[in-house]
Amino acid sequence: AVGPLMAALRATSGVASPRNHIRVTTQHAYVKDFDVEVAQSAFIADPIVDIVEDGVVLDVRVVSITAQRSRISAALRSLTGTGKGFSVKNWNAWWKANKSHYPTR
Repeated sequence: AVGPLMAALRATSGVASPRNHIRVTTQHAYVKDFDVEVAQSAFIADPIVDIVEDGVVLDVRVVSITAQRSRISAALRSLTGTGKGFSVKNWNAWWKANKSHYPTR
């Protein structure tokens, strides 16, 4: 778990607040109109189909990278027994020196 946590901590370095969204919608197709043509005494009616979409979109953004960084650092401190604070730079230096002790799959 230390490797993925280090990757998550590095992802918080020097970036704007990340955004994510979820969209839950339902689409309904219906016959909007008929395109009527007259051809040699026969009526041809081609349906014009339209789509109505109904639903919600939830857009979320991390309010504070500091809060996210503190949770990741706390998890790293708990797993490794090492306190490097909230500094990505300090944790990266520690990771380079100790990476071999935490094998990844």
